[in-house]
Amino acid sequence: MSRLRADQVPVGLFDVRTVTAWCPSCFVNGAPAAGLEGLRDYLAVLGGFYLQPAFVEVYWPYPPPGRSSSYELAIGPKTRAVIADSPYLRRLISPEGRGATDPSAAPR
Repeated sequence: MSRLRADQVPVGLFDVRTVTAWCPSCFVNGAPAAGLEGLRDYLAVLGGFYLQPAFVEVYWPYPPPGRSSSYELAIGPKTRAVIADSPYLRRLISPEGRGATDPSAAPR
């Protein structure tokens, strides 16, 4: 039986946890190689985005009732720093963007 779904991109295509399989030179003795010290944090943010239902689910032209088309990603200080250091992540994920949540801005 096929695991393909008409309404979802296979999440395995975007599984950043397998980085050592597709980039073995990115790590030396289990640690990021020189110049890639922030790779784990970067991939954690990217992976969190890629696993969002709004990213992998495909509904055209609109999602069905009850399905959100927005992304929800917790934006804390560490995540904010990772995003700030990456032009790609800055374009992909904006802390001010629709659906992003900022724990530091929550009412106390």
